[in-house]
This record gives sequence, structure tokens and C-alpha cells, in this order.
Amino acid sequence: MGKEVVGGKAYWHKAFMDLIGMAVEWGIPPFFVTFTANERGWEDLQYACDNEAFSTRPIDATRHYHHRWQNFQKNYLATG
Repeated sequence: MGKEVVGGKAYWHKAFMDLIGMAVEWGIPPFFVTFTANERGWEDLQYACDNEAFSTRPIDATRHYHHRWQNFQKNYLATG
């Protein structure tokens, strides 16, 4: 598989090498965070989507996820 095929061996090798390059250039990051929508665990997301599946309310779900991201950024990534 070519490196443009997501999930293929070449893709992950390139991603790993890019990650190593970033660590060499900028140093090892002090933390790593993965963000995902917890569509069944976030009561506020369920409320924002009127208790419908978030996949049927993509605009509402995206706006709510963006709101959560902004709060995280303001409260945990703010500098100064």
C-alpha cells in the first residue's frame, strides 16, 4: 500500500518518522491529548442534540464540540 492509504504500513511508518522529526526539532512534548466526542457520555451533548443521535444533528454536535474545545483551550492551554 502507498503511504497515502490511511492505516497502511507505509502510512504509519511515515507518521512515525514525522513524529520523530518533530521531537528532534522541538523536543518531546510535555503531554499528549486526544480529543473525541463522547456522544453517549456527555449529557450536555445529548441535550444540545435534543437527545437524538449526534450523527443526525451534525451542526449542533459540531457547535457543541467546538464550545468544549474552546473551554479546554481557555482553561488549560491559556498562556500568561
